[in-house]
Amino acid sequence: MLYNLNGNLINIMEVVAVECSPSRDASYPYLLTVKMKSGNSYGVKYTTEEGRRRELFSIRDEANRAFRNMFPPSVTRDELRSIVKQEIQKSRTEIRTLKNLIEEVLHRGSEQEN
Repeated sequence: MLYNLNGNLINIMEVVAVECSPSRDASYPYLLTVKMKSGNSYGVKYTTEEGRRRELFSIRDEANRAFRNMFPPSVTRDELRSIVKQEIQKSRTEIRTLKNLIEEVLHRGSEQEN
């Protein structure tokens, strides 16, 4: 999943760390650095702490969204019991149907013999 960080498209699943630190540039005193698995890092300077914080939260939210999309939601014990119960009921219905069909075939066979 790609994320646009100040014109750089980065794979959000390759991010290893995000750091907030002061910048040496007086006009842009807030620095946000994103470090990647490859060893590359991307830095963006901000004029306000709020701008940097918004970007940080945006990266966090995008990473969480990508992670959730990778794995299906877990099933609770009650949901699992309900699923198993439904499958057992389906099987019982199918078994009843098969039993009725077998009895019908056997009944026809006994009528033909007579």
